[in-house]
Amino acid sequence: DLSPAAQSIAAASKAISDKPTECTGYNLLATALVRRAQETADVSFYAQAESAVEKSLEIAPNNFDAAKIRVSILLGEHEYPAALEAAKMLNKRVPDDVIVYGLLTDADVELGNYSDAETAAQWMLNLRPGNLPALTRAAGLRELFGDAEGAYELMDLAYQSTPPSETGERARLLAEMGHLRLASGSTDTAEKLFQEALSSFPSDLSALGNLAQVRITQKRYAEAVA
Repeated sequence: DLSPAAQSIAAASKAISDKPTECTGYNLLATALVRRAQETADVSFYAQAESAVEKSLEIAPNNFDAAKIRVSILLGEHEYPAALEAAKMLNKRVPDDVIVYGLLTDADVELGNYSDAETAAQWMLNLRPGNLPALTRAAGLRELFGDAEGAYELMDLAYQSTPPSETGERARLLAEMGHLRLASGSTDTAEKLFQEALSSFPSDLSALGNLAQVRITQKRYAEAVA
């Protein structure tokens, strides 16, 4: 019954137990804790992730993966200027890392640097065409630029490319697709997408929040509160 992130935390903890002097397990743990924070909206998981990153860097001071995870933590904690500066430093260090361009995109979007965000997202697609992190970020940018239908198409492509075992990620994508349909006035289609997301991942916060909005639109206020 564990969520995908909780399963990853358990697997990372075992990896640390098996090889406590290697940084890999701590990187896996930090990544899983960031995902858990996103699943639950519980910011205490970011502090735990930071502790895992510190341990990883203590073992291997220059390991790049730990540095990338630290930027993810800064983004989760809404430390956007610091996240952007850290991501820029990583980009100079390794100019062709796809995930770093994703971090740059996220930070630039939050700071309103939409042109820079678009450039970073395009680099993600240039370096690895069709990769899922790039598709979802490109979809977010299309929505910001007013192209809701183009955003939906990219989210759908990302959803179709996500393995069924990634229940949390698939639920998140369905919730995003539903959000786009709700924003365009297609309430019935949006509701079906939110229900599908919740059938595979009942605690998905985005799907729950958006389904509440659907209920408000339908004037089913008691159900919206629930």
